[in-house]
Amino acid sequence: MSTSIQQRRVSNSEVYRWLACASGALLFIAWLGFVIFEAISNWPPSRDAMYQAVGFAIVFAGYALGWRFELAGGLLAILGTAAVFAACAFTGLLPQLSVAWFAAPGVLYLLAWHYDHRHGERPTGQP
Repeated sequence: MSTSIQQRRVSNSEVYRWLACASGALLFIAWLGFVIFEAISNWPPSRDAMYQAVGFAIVFAGYALGWRFELAGGLLAILGTAAVFAACAFTGLLPQLSVAWFAAPGVLYLLAWHYDHRHGERPTGQP
């Protein structure tokens, strides 16, 4: 009995794309758990928390957009992370450095886009 396994080379852009999707999903789930815990502890949310929530909404919209359009999704995720930092500064809170991790999927989306476009070639199945 013999088994045939097809092998194909995985491109750098595919690796970055899947890392971005996986890390974005994990960050969203972790953030959602934190928000649920905070909502139970401190209801109703403060105005300062609402400003930060707008920034996170932009971040997560970038994650979702990045599944189809890496460039737009990556830029939106990075700009959303900057908006979270700006919201913290605006409200007088000191943002935690760990918030910067929310930009990581955006950077990975940009790397995927870069590797797809550096030679002007797109992999099959991509728009």
